[in-house]
Amino acid sequence: MSRLYGLFSGTADAVFGTDSKCRIIFGNEAFARLVDCESSAAVRGRPCYEIVCGRREHGQESCHEGCPARRARLQREPVQDFDIVFNNVHGHDCGVNAGVIIPSRAWAPVSVICLLRPRPEILPSRKEQADVHGGPSRPGPD
Repeated sequence: MSRLYGLFSGTADAVFGTDSKCRIIFGNEAFARLVDCESSAAVRGRPCYEIVCGRREHGQESCHEGCPARRARLQREPVQDFDIVFNNVHGHDCGVNAGVIIPSRAWAPVSVICLLRPRPEILPSRKEQADVHGGPSRPGPD
């Protein structure tokens, strides 16, 4: 595991890895900053779909137990990168492009590695948020 952390600690991309049950087992510093927690240890052991509860365009849920990354791991197939929006641990929207690596079984217990690249331009506008949530939008924190 320390080899993986060493490898991914040198990137600005937020990276985390999960075990076969979708539990986060490592994350780099960029991941901790993205999800807005003190360190990735604060979310270790929790299902990734609880921390990065991603939604695609029009609010369609992307992160769940049967997500594309988990299916790809089971079928040993590559996953095309995709854009999602999720709320970090303090409820702030984060837009990211997600890339998925399915490592060889030699890297067990790591079964999926996710790379998250910030994409603030995909965040919905305040008007779109109001349309989706059925009411006027409220200004966010400064």
